[in-house]
Amino acid sequence: MLGMYFGEEVDLSYRLLEAGYRIVHTPHINVRHYESHEARPLGRRIRKSELQADNGYNTYLKPGLPRGPIANPGKASIAAVLNPSETKDLYFVANGQGGHVFSATLEAQNANVAKWFALRRARGEM
Repeated sequence: MLGMYFGEEVDLSYRLLEAGYRIVHTPHINVRHYESHEARPLGRRIRKSELQADNGYNTYLKPGLPRGPIANPGKASIAAVLNPSETKDLYFVANGQGGHVFSATLEAQNANVAKWFALRRARGEM
């Protein structure tokens, strides 16, 4: 995740936890990839086996926070936790330009995911 989104990400995570939802963030699924590949994009779709992996970081499988950070938190991450953005967002997805787009409703999220998938298909990635 890009540093410019840390505040939004923290606010979204707090909002999900307070509502009793799972956080379900893709970087938590691919923590082993990030540990060994310097946080490059995965370059493929997430495997079903990864969604089911019980590795302590998989927020798709377990509620709450992962067992620890997926990377060494820097000043921007710590500042975001201490002072998160105030939004109504509950969802985010990649925007295809190295960032993310956030949304407050499932309808908006589904539209954003459809745009992301269309872009990936146009690039020959799906």
